[in-house]
Amino acid sequence: EIKLRLVGVDGLLYAVGGGCLLSVERYDPRADRWSHVAPLPKGSFAVAHEATVCDGQLFVSGGSLFYRLLRYDPRRDEWEECPFNESRRRSADMVAHRGLVYRFDVDRERAEVSVHRYSTVVKVWLEGATFPLENALPFRCAVLGDRIYCVNRSRTLQFHVSEEGAGFLPEALPAPAGARGNLVPFVLSLPQNTLTSDPGSQTVTSDPGI
Repeated sequence: EIKLRLVGVDGLLYAVGGGCLLSVERYDPRADRWSHVAPLPKGSFAVAHEATVCDGQLFVSGGSLFYRLLRYDPRRDEWEECPFNESRRRSADMVAHRGLVYRFDVDRERAEVSVHRYSTVVKVWLEGATFPLENALPFRCAVLGDRIYCVNRSRTLQFHVSEEGAGFLPEALPAPAGARGNLVPFVLSLPQNTLTSDPGSQTVTSDPGI
């Protein structure tokens, strides 16, 4: 379907929305089978939306949903409407970290990006932050450690999360050299491998990185 979102939850892949559909499908790689789960709530078909996973639950917002935030509980196979977001801007991406859902929006008129934080524990939206943009190119986000990296062809913004608070770092990183099209950053986590050979041994370890 057009502009659906694929999200992994507990080893299963969920396809949410797309076109003008309310349907949600789940793929089980062990059984190699797709199946339908509870559809999106009536009147909330999702197009050009964002989706992320937080504490084993699926959250969907943005696009044709505008400021609405929907939560899906895989254990109960139910959707729930969460409190509305104040933003009326175009959503750029949405990620989760430490029990919070971070929604990044682009304000073309003010030439800035804003982030809104939703607490999945107390179920309220928390104060966000803004950062000026030199251009309004779309960007995608990835979480690595306590930083959220917002990447496009122009530059890479860093949103730092700590116990004292959260906000954008003042210095932006350069864009990837020779980048074209829409960039999609991701974190690749490799298991630790130990290679043993005679007469000595060699240990190879890997750390997650973007």
